[in-house]
Amino acid sequence: GHKEADQRVQYRIRIRGNRHADGFGLPALSIQPHEYGQDLISLWLRLLLGAAAGLPLGRAVFVGLDGKSGKSETVCMAVPPNPNAVLDSLVRLFVAGGTGLVPLFPLASHAYAREMIKSGDESKAMAKAAAAFQGSPFAPVSDLSNPWIKWAVRGRDPLNSGDFSRCADLVYRPILEASIR
Repeated sequence: GHKEADQRVQYRIRIRGNRHADGFGLPALSIQPHEYGQDLISLWLRLLLGAAAGLPLGRAVFVGLDGKSGKSETVCMAVPPNPNAVLDSLVRLFVAGGTGLVPLFPLASHAYAREMIKSGDESKAMAKAAAAFQGSPFAPVSDLSNPWIKWAVRGRDPLNSGDFSRCADLVYRPILEASIR
C-alpha cells in the first residue's frame, strides 16, 4: 500500500494584544473584533497556537456585536483537549486552498455550523447559510456584500457543493463546541 509521508508542521507564534488573568489565575487572550466570523476564527487560531506553544491558556474571550440585534455579544472559548489535532486539520484546509477556492465564508459558514449543532437539520442549516451568504433588504450585511468574496465566487453558488458544509463544519464546529456563552 501507499504510505503518506509524515508531515509535521512547526508553529511559531507571536501573540499581540492584551493578555490578562481570567479570574481563575489563567491568562486569557482578547482582541477587539470588527467582523464576527473572521475575528472569531482569528481568536480561535490564537488560542490554539498559544496552547500548542505551551502557553498556560485556559480560554479566550471574544467581544463583538451581534449581527441581527446590534447588541454586544461575548463568547468564551475553552482550549480543546487536543489543540494540535485541530490545528492540523486547519493547516490541511489552508493547504487545499492553494489549489482553488475553499468555500469558507464568515457569515454563511458560521450560520450553517451553528444551526447544525442546534437542530441537526441540514436543510434548515443550508437555508440559514444561504440567507447569511446572499443577504436581503432586511439583512444587508452578508458574505456577498464583501467585494473580495463577491469577486472570488463570480456569480457561482459555492454553497451547493459538499465542500461548503465540510469546510463550515471543520472550522466552526470546534469553535462553537468550545464556546461557553
